[in-house]
Amino acid sequence: MKITIDLKKLIMFGAALIILGLAVSAGMVMSPANADVAAVVGYVDSEQALFSHPQYENVKAQVKRVEEEKLNELSGYSDIDQLTDDQRQQLMDDLSRIQAEIDAEAQRLFEPIIQDVLDATVEVGNESGIEVIVEADIVLYGGLNLTPIVIGKLAG
Repeated sequence: MKITIDLKKLIMFGAALIILGLAVSAGMVMSPANADVAAVVGYVDSEQALFSHPQYENVKAQVKRVEEEKLNELSGYSDIDQLTDDQRQQLMDDLSRIQAEIDAEAQRLFEPIIQDVLDATVEVGNESGIEVIVEADIVLYGGLNLTPIVIGKLAG
């Protein structure tokens, strides 16, 4: 039995939460007091920027190793058809625990590079005078694509 972790969803969820928090704390969320101010809107494909991060492949490999190590804990369950109901319940409990441990470790390992992407995005916005930056996949029309600049900043 193979446990798979959907890293893309985990990463995007974490990035969205951090971006929302940064936007709220930086006052980028529109309120009636600043609604009449025109702003240039930039957008970033944070997934592309994350995948371009110099440490992405290294972190991905670390998560893979953690996943393999954790899944080795299940090696005692060789013939599922021969398990008793109690053993099956224990297997399900072990699977849930191991998946939670893998997810937590993946989040811990990816958090610094997700933060790097967010920091680079904020720097690019500040340097460019862009007041609002959104995720690329929500842009229907217009805006300024800042993704290449963010990727360049991540590269050093």
